[in-house]
Amino acid sequence: MNGDERSASLADLSSHRDLQSRFREVVSLAKRDLPRDHFVESLFRALSGDAPARWMVAWGRIDGTWKPILRFVPQHSEADTDSEAVTFVDEEVASVGIAAVRACLDDAHERASQHRQMDDRFELLTLRVDAEHPVILQMAINRPVACPGESGGWSSGTDDADSIKTAGELLEAYGQLYEDFDRNRTMRRLQDSLSHQDRFSRVIRSIHGSLDLDRTAHEIVAASATFAGCSRACLLVHQNGRFRVAAVSGLSTLDHRSPAIAALTSLASAVAQSGETLVHGLDERTRPPQVSQPLEQYLDWSHALGLIAVGLKRPSGDAVVDPTERQTGQRRDATDDGHRESPMLGVMVLETQDADSLSHLREDLGQWSSHFSLALHNAITHNRLPLRRVGERLRTLQEARWWRHGGRLGIVAGAIAALVSALVWIPAPLKVEASGALRPANLFNAFAPRDSVVSDVQVDHDDRVVVGMPLVLLESPELELELRRVEGAIESTEQELRAAEAARRRGSQAGGLAHEDAGGVAASETRLRAVLDSYQRQLELLQDEHKTLTVRSTIEGHVLSWQVRHTLLGRPVKRGQRLLQIAAADTPWTLSLELPDREAGHLLDARASFKPDLDVEYILATDPRRRRIGKVVEVAQVTSISDRGDPIVEVTVSIDPDDLQLPRSGAQVRAEIDCGSRALGYVWFRRLWDAIWSWISL
Repeated sequence: MNGDERSASLADLSSHRDLQSRFREVVSLAKRDLPRDHFVESLFRALSGDAPARWMVAWGRIDGTWKPILRFVPQHSEADTDSEAVTFVDEEVASVGIAAVRACLDDAHERASQHRQMDDRFELLTLRVDAEHPVILQMAINRPVACPGESGGWSSGTDDADSIKTAGELLEAYGQLYEDFDRNRTMRRLQDSLSHQDRFSRVIRSIHGSLDLDRTAHEIVAASATFAGCSRACLLVHQNGRFRVAAVSGLSTLDHRSPAIAALTSLASAVAQSGETLVHGLDERTRPPQVSQPLEQYLDWSHALGLIAVGLKRPSGDAVVDPTERQTGQRRDATDDGHRESPMLGVMVLETQDADSLSHLREDLGQWSSHFSLALHNAITHNRLPLRRVGERLRTLQEARWWRHGGRLGIVAGAIAALVSALVWIPAPLKVEASGALRPANLFNAFAPRDSVVSDVQVDHDDRVVVGMPLVLLESPELELELRRVEGAIESTEQELRAAEAARRRGSQAGGLAHEDAGGVAASETRLRAVLDSYQRQLELLQDEHKTLTVRSTIEGHVLSWQVRHTLLGRPVKRGQRLLQIAAADTPWTLSLELPDREAGHLLDARASFKPDLDVEYILATDPRRRRIGKVVEVAQVTSISDRGDPIVEVTVSIDPDDLQLPRSGAQVRAEIDCGSRALGYVWFRRLWDAIWSWISL
């Protein structure tokens, strides 16, 4: 290679590296949350370093009309000043740019691109980069295209056609980067929307989750404290004609006699009387003295730079009814001056140490105030519900004549004693209920050995299988690719080894190699043999793993899985996923029961003191008219979790095969396990009795 060729090669390499650097920079910008104009300008600026553009324009739909949203003139443009450059671009855009945009829009392709020669002066490239939300990029290139060193970005020796083609490819590449930017921006908007919806749902559930007034107030304060810029949130509730501080963020207990609480109460009363939202720190306007004085007193204690106080009004359409009116059936008019109910349920006070965030804080509070008002209204209404009716019923029962009469009281006491005696002394069978399914005792589950795709299924439902019979054939493109890679590596290594051996033999025949060369050839042969041996072992392991893609049966029996071909054929499967089940030939049938963990103690006690093989009476869902009998053969020593999330103990029950005419695996079963006899009262109320003893023991 001579000096000129080496210089040209180095120049091409440097240009290629600059292109990669600019491309990576735009890729990183496409992942950031930037304004569209800023990103397009950065994209054009990077593109101008790779293509000798005369000017670049980005078009967008504004008010239903296609208009230029950004004009860009590279530094190497023929215009001398910025004003001349913009004027120069506007003239050419007005003459040919809009026509090229319309031609690009008429193209039916999803990613339409157009390029045309304009008066032998420049080539205009146009690209529609997004079909759903159209944005069109244009780039004008001077003819002839500059050579390397003049404007950069082109390899030496390229003609105009190649230059135009390369410019089009670059425009396509940068257009794809804009698609990535638009897609990322859309994803961020969707994520923000989902995050907002999730937060909205969580807050709604929390503030409406209880009708207790204090808990609702704390939930409202906790939700308000999450607003952007909010340093403290306070909620005051209107009760008994005055405002009471119900909750303050960050405080679990309140001293209602403290000066700060008194100042906060005065401020809430003033805001409720004015009926307007109070904002301090954003718009300092003249306030009436009845609001300004309580505000200044409270600010002396809180030292907040910004404050918003808003009244939580009663929901519209709510009738104001006093609880005492429900007894008489009368209703007072809410407009009566003597019995006027305050329209304010409470006052929300939010503080911030940054006055600049008050606008966002006021917007958040405005969106949530209606939900806070509704939750607070429901809690206050529930808090007003009296327990007088329950008290009156109890007092009437206590003052009844028959209750004070001694003879009837004795009869009642005797009846209660007889009932208690019967519950204590009369024995009754103790049976615990369990549910489960009918299963073969010996099952073989065929699992997928790795992530793969089912290419063929050799069996179907109820087919007979033998040991070693192929059941399912799997395909793994990753494993096939790895096999081909290792085989190719083995072939390549063998060729290198043969070449090294041939070189050594040629050196020996030519009169011997130098000591250093002979040592290097020997070391190379040793290394290649070691590499070849490693690849051979890898190939053996991969071939063994490839053999496992043919899933075979390990027992003799018949297939239990239903619609095997329809379920598996052509489907991707995960490693460890169960493909099918096989029941062993002549296997006995058993019941697999799930006993609630709270009943396991009765079963274990009965097996220890009564007999191990307890009787089990069960009903099959396929034949509910007949009751069958089985025996407990095994009880699990551990507690597991059922599919419903309940703690259970698994129990295996043997059954008489003659009782089953057409057994079906998985048939649902309801069973009762006989755990001996206990007192009638304990059988009826054992759960209550166990709960009481558990509480006493703890």
